[in-house]
Amino acid sequence: MKSSTSVLALGALASMLAFSAVPVAEAAPFPAPSVHFSMHSSSNDHRHDCRTDSQITRSLRAQGYHQIEEVGHGRHTLTFDASMGMRTYQLTVDSCSGQVLSKHRIHH
Repeated sequence: MKSSTSVLALGALASMLAFSAVPVAEAAPFPAPSVHFSMHSSSNDHRHDCRTDSQITRSLRAQGYHQIEEVGHGRHTLTFDASMGMRTYQLTVDSCSGQVLSKHRIHH
């Protein structure tokens, strides 16, 4: 039995030497953890492409209105008193697009 034990020991030693001679591939380092943070407000999301109040006023001037005065605002609208010719109107305007939604003549 001594020879079989020696053969096993010799085989084990040869295996260890063979594996120790093979270079071990280095594992790639783990990527650093990253954290992303962003804030969204549903009430303001639609405003990023919207026109400013001064752009809306310039647009009303370009349509022929003058003496333009902002007199109120709602969640999605602006209200202006504006004259065209000799008449004065109250205009309700979409606060994002600048489109005139309603026009009512003000009688003085």
